[in-house]
Amino acid sequence: MNTPTKVIGLTGLIGSGKSLAAAILAGLGACVVNADLIAREITAPGLPAAREIAAVFGPGYFTADGQLDRALLGMEIFSNITSREKLNRITHPRIYAAAREEISRLRRQAVPFICLEAAILLEIGLDELCDEVWLISTEKEQIIKRVALRDNLNQKEIEARLAAQPGQKELVSKVNRIIFNNKKPEDFRRNLEKIWQENNNE
Repeated sequence: MNTPTKVIGLTGLIGSGKSLAAAILAGLGACVVNADLIAREITAPGLPAAREIAAVFGPGYFTADGQLDRALLGMEIFSNITSREKLNRITHPRIYAAAREEISRLRRQAVPFICLEAAILLEIGLDELCDEVWLISTEKEQIIKRVALRDNLNQKEIEARLAAQPGQKELVSKVNRIIFNNKKPEDFRRNLEKIWQENNNE
């Protein structure tokens, strides 16, 4: 008899280490569903979301070959809450629907463990699709250093992105497990491997 699929929602602030955690879990055998990748897929040239974004924000937010200029749009939405709400109304329902369909597809394949990685997991209700929600928690100073190096953003731009996300205290109150990522990467990996073993032995 097949073991029921377990779905873990993986969330946290920008730069907290969600993608690293998802990569570690994938190496241990989890199937990863990435909400950011879904967001890119649904806004591909010619798809309804891309057409709606062009209608709302204008064609200037797209490159010559029809790709969404995510950096340019990011500058707009993280400096203007009205613009951010407009974009969210276009993308969030589609991200939710696509993630739900992908999880359903993997369940039909009887995969034992799914990791749903999403910064907006709680914001758009993706936690409803999960058996547990794990929060990757990192000190703000480390987040700023990581995101500055990774995305070439200044502190003001990073602060704007953090301000657009739920506060750490709000996240903590809604999750099943908090995993700290404030030490060396190898310590973070060992901790996740231990948690993985605990979950597989339940």
